Amino acid sequence: MPDNVVEVTGFGFRLRTAWAAPWGSLVADIREVKSRTRDLSVPFRQFQDRWFENEKVIFDAEGIPAWPALSPAYAALKAILYPGKPILQATGRLHDSLTSLTADTVYDVSPQKVTMGTAVEYSEKHQVGEGRLPQRVHVQMLESTFEDLNEAVFVYAVEPLNRGR
Repeated sequence: MPDNVVEVTGFGFRLRTAWAAPWGSLVADIREVKSRTRDLSVPFRQFQDRWFENEKVIFDAEGIPAWPALSPAYAALKAILYPGKPILQATGRLHDSLTSLTADTVYDVSPQKVTMGTAVEYSEKHQVGEGRLPQRVHVQMLESTFEDLNEAVFVYAVEPLNRGR
């Protein structure tokens, strides 16, 4: 598993009740909610396009916060080799792996975890900064994206409580 990923884990809770007949339907619904929290793969799978949008925002802004400028020497070379290409998008491979489904995309779903990122080998060097490369964080979940994921998981989990109401 690549080290350059974001992981979000699910949640769970326990329900113990001695409620009687009038509460039977509610108890059944709450038990179904509990059961749904054991496997959050449905909302995790549905979240993939939102994750890609998150990464597009980061690349379009050239980082949040803004990435450091290219060194003058590399900027001159890049202008010749990759004219007009933004930071971290010389070949497009890294960008594409984080904004669409490619062979390098990491989007692994399990019942309690979704792992999102890239398998592009040079990604981590840019993510953390290495040697003369400045840090350019590009695998990150923005606050609004995190809130959307939380909402998607919550809506999925409590859906049984909203049926017919």
